[in-house]
Amino acid sequence: MLALLRTRRWIAFTGLVLAVIIAFGFLSRWQWHRAEEKRQEGAIIVNAAEQQAQLLDLTDPPPEWTSVSVTGEYLPDSLMVRQRPQEGQNGAWVLSTLITAPTLGDPQQSTTEQPKKVWVSRGWLPVTGVATEIPPLPAPPSGEITVTGVWRPYEPVDMDRMAGLPTGMVPAVGPPAIADEGYAAGYVQLSSMENGLTTVQLPDINDSRNLSYAIQWVLFALVGLVGWWFFLRREAAEDAAESLKKVDVA
Repeated sequence: MLALLRTRRWIAFTGLVLAVIIAFGFLSRWQWHRAEEKRQEGAIIVNAAEQQAQLLDLTDPPPEWTSVSVTGEYLPDSLMVRQRPQEGQNGAWVLSTLITAPTLGDPQQSTTEQPKKVWVSRGWLPVTGVATEIPPLPAPPSGEITVTGVWRPYEPVDMDRMAGLPTGMVPAVGPPAIADEGYAAGYVQLSSMENGLTTVQLPDINDSRNLSYAIQWVLFALVGLVGWWFFLRREAAEDAAESLKKVDVA
């Protein structure tokens, strides 16, 4: 068997198997790290959302998923953020502007120095019918109000997805789809239900698929190793049988 391993063909085959096993090992390790990252991300989301809300500083927003509160007054108009499925049903977010307390009564006040407004994702609304039609959106509460939710940074916006959308409908929560001048650099996703709207669910971070892939890559590596040993033993046995035939003939 050792003599067989010294042949050029088996040296090449063994090198190939080793390379494949090492590659599978790296892939398994990568999937394991991705599972660990998802576990940590899930813990951050759960822990942050359960913490007592802190007063939102519009000039220095906190990390994502931090529980925050902000006091202000809603502007009457709202936007519809399309294609936001929830619980297997198509729907949209309802997005409104909250003018913070220092500028109440004067929404035209200069916003060049500090942000005075913040976008608020007030909740989720089921949507049926034509994809480019805006259904009646529940009006935001009137008067001064304190809202509580989790902080989210702006989303990237695919400009191609904005083509053909009517005024008042956007594909994502981020500029240039929404106004950002005078606004905080992100938005608040409400944690409580508002009249006519359903609370937007926090993402369900599941690491089971990555763990499954990590195990699969290890199994593939073992299959490669077992296959290498199987073919080596089989060829060695065939060579031994061939040698015995030659001896018997002689």
